[in-house]
Amino acid sequence: MGLPGGRSQWVVCRSCGLVFQSPRPRSETLAALYDGAYHEIRGGVPEHYLQYSLRRSRGAIAWGLAQMEANGTSGAGRALDIGCGIGGALVLLRDRGWSVTGIEADRELTDVGRTRFGLDIHNELFDDTSFGPTESFDFAYNCHVWEHLPDPVATTAAAASVLRPDQGYLLIVVPTFRRARTNAWACFTAPHTYMFTDVSLRRLLEGAGLAPVAFRYAAGADSELWMLARAQPSVGTPGSDRDDPDRVQRELARVPLRAPLGLPGRLATHAGTLLADPGDFARRAGRGIAARARRARAALPGG
Repeated sequence: MGLPGGRSQWVVCRSCGLVFQSPRPRSETLAALYDGAYHEIRGGVPEHYLQYSLRRSRGAIAWGLAQMEANGTSGAGRALDIGCGIGGALVLLRDRGWSVTGIEADRELTDVGRTRFGLDIHNELFDDTSFGPTESFDFAYNCHVWEHLPDPVATTAAAASVLRPDQGYLLIVVPTFRRARTNAWACFTAPHTYMFTDVSLRRLLEGAGLAPVAFRYAAGADSELWMLARAQPSVGTPGSDRDDPDRVQRELARVPLRAPLGLPGRLATHAGTLLADPGDFARRAGRGIAARARRARAALPGG
């Protein structure tokens, strides 16, 4: 990842409690990683991954659309998935009658979404130049994207700019350590730059001129934070709420202790992968063990 000395650490801001990687990979390094290499490193895109992607966002999207309806917005419109992968969420929305567009930096995933599912997917990193000033969306979605961003402030502002004024909604799904029920420490990796809570994510959204509507902590095989926000006309300013850094530190210390609570969901996920494609499961497990062995050797004196 081009980090000094090949290593970084995770820190807690003493002012607002935000958790972030220090130092963070540079924007061009992240762009190169997701330009075809990310899933190549992980072993490609097997069939069971495609099937998983098609069901991955069911719960979050159903929750988000229900919250929109409760706030007086119903019916299908135009939807955007930022970092859409193969487009599993777009397929779900299209089946509900939405007109869908995706944007994805990984070439391999983009090609799968276009050829396998006939989706309109732009192959690029999303920013404020991705869409023209006349284009707007009623609903923008992303799943496990915001924790990868080199500049979440700029990306959130860009997402706000493509929403319909006073009517567009943004739904963000990110992994989190708060209320973690599984091995959340697995999310503290080099490609992840930030770890959000409801407080820090709300401040980010408000700073981009978005009004948070609802949030939910969802626990299964992964511990996630779902947050829905609505576009508003006023210029955004961060809210006054701040995470208590000492509370955040205590939560981080408890993450390993809470891991057993998520083991049933984690084991069920691995069992499904094993049954769907034993060969791919064995190859991925072998790569994981080898990578851990390399890290262990590097950590030893003289390594």
